[in-house]
Amino acid sequence: FLARVETLESKSELFRVRVPIRVLSSRATLNNGEMLRLSGRLVASPERRIAALLITNQMPQSLSPPKRIFREVDLLRNRFIELARHKSSDGSTLIPGMVIGDTRLESEDLLNSMRQSGLTHLTAVSGANFAIVVTFVLWATSWFVRRKSLRASVAIVFIAFFVIVVRPSPSVLRAAVMALVIIIAKVSGARALSSNSLALAIAAVVIADPFQAFDPGFILSVLATGGLVFCAPILRERM
Repeated sequence: FLARVETLESKSELFRVRVPIRVLSSRATLNNGEMLRLSGRLVASPERRIAALLITNQMPQSLSPPKRIFREVDLLRNRFIELARHKSSDGSTLIPGMVIGDTRLESEDLLNSMRQSGLTHLTAVSGANFAIVVTFVLWATSWFVRRKSLRASVAIVFIAFFVIVVRPSPSVLRAAVMALVIIIAKVSGARALSSNSLALAIAAVVIADPFQAFDPGFILSVLATGGLVFCAPILRERM
């Protein structure tokens, strides 16, 4: 799992730092947003976005529980998983992956079959999920909220919560920024161009986290979306 180090202690020195590391542990039981104390061996990592790799076989010591919003989100995700677990078909194990990007229930045979058929993208949360969420929220609020700006504000809050629920993977961040741009454009009366929202999404994500520029998931997400934005209309006309 990924963690952010705040204090690093060796045999002779104590450092105050703020860097990301990856932890390899066979005994860790943890929650998102929890503060832990870990001891182990630090080694160099080939990953560009992390400072080091921590290898440990000790149980982490919990220093403070996660914030309430993280606890509630974890409960929501686990409840969703449990509901899907009671169904015995492969289709039911796909549901958490398609809705919240959680693939824990998918068997190795199912994963291999999806890889061979090129359908692994179905279990990645991306633009389609945000389009469904935003469209539903705007439609639902239109029944009792007249002001466009207020409906847009509610949709933006739902987008932020949805990002927390599904976890901010590269494709999720790209889709979230594009959704925000399109909502703001519609409220302000400007023309909502997909190409503009894609460009702004790329810029915003890379400025906020430059290492995303090297992330294969983010690069593939941008290329796939760019294909839909720029190539699909041309193919549609020719076909």
